[in-house]
Amino acid sequence: MSTVNAGRRAANSDLMKGLTRVAFVGYGLMHLALAWLAAQIAFGQSSQEADQSGAFRTLAAQPFGKFLLWFVVICLVVLAVWQLALAVWGHRDVRGKKRIFERASSAVRTIIYAVLAWTAGKVVVGTPPPAPSSSNRPPPASCPSPRAPGSWRWPA
Repeated sequence: MSTVNAGRRAANSDLMKGLTRVAFVGYGLMHLALAWLAAQIAFGQSSQEADQSGAFRTLAAQPFGKFLLWFVVICLVVLAVWQLALAVWGHRDVRGKKRIFERASSAVRTIIYAVLAWTAGKVVVGTPPPAPSSSNRPPPASCPSPRAPGSWRWPA
């Protein structure tokens, strides 16, 4: 038995199919959390950012949230492994350029699932969000505004 054949069988196994079905539940939870956060922002009930990490923080703040977030992390990792297997050994039912496109699409989905799993993992273990860069921060109150009277200079 070659490694390629073992990989093909693993990618199409009943275990992998069952794991990916459960993993889509976790992926759905992530989308529900993002939708909930977006609705709260739309109705002015939240000041959080409507991105994946905000959705993961919202999910983690709920009762059983840490448990659910670990479940989402595991599900996203399973989906990434599944898509990686499809990118390497899968899509045998199509030929030519369509197969190349399907395998490339699976590779891109692998990256997306892995990044989402990484983001959720950082939230669940409590990694603080990155500090805003100095260019995005407002100047201290003691600094005069560049447009304040008397602060205009000739261009150099």
